[in-house]
Amino acid sequence: MKINEVEQLVGITKKNIRFYEEQGLLDVKRSQNGYREYSEKDVELLLRIRLLRRLAVPIEEIRKVLSGKLTLSNCLERHKIYLNHEKQNLSLADTMCDELLENNFSLSDIPAESYLEKLSEMEKGGMRFLDVSKVDIAKKK
Repeated sequence: MKINEVEQLVGITKKNIRFYEEQGLLDVKRSQNGYREYSEKDVELLLRIRLLRRLAVPIEEIRKVLSGKLTLSNCLERHKIYLNHEKQNLSLADTMCDELLENNFSLSDIPAESYLEKLSEMEKGGMRFLDVSKVDIAKKK
């Protein structure tokens, strides 16, 4: 079947399908004229990939499962640990936002150094907050 049909059946774009192929998650056969020819197995695999991606499972983890380097159970257990850690991080960020709101600061009044020190202390304890030095530089590119 052609990519347009697969796009409709799986509910993801052609661009996503090609991306998954480029990432080595999908090995699609080519017809004599060079067009991709998708099978029912490809559609089933794409549906599974879509499910895992909707659950925010990283591509690299999916690749490990597909290659047999990692079982699905281990993958999902590791992902749950990551999600629980993220939940804690978000909860702390939410608490700090509440604290800033309760103090009714304007932007020029925020004692930023004090709050950044609090964040640094929390990070020493294992929490993770957004590293703007990495994210903001990456967005420039």
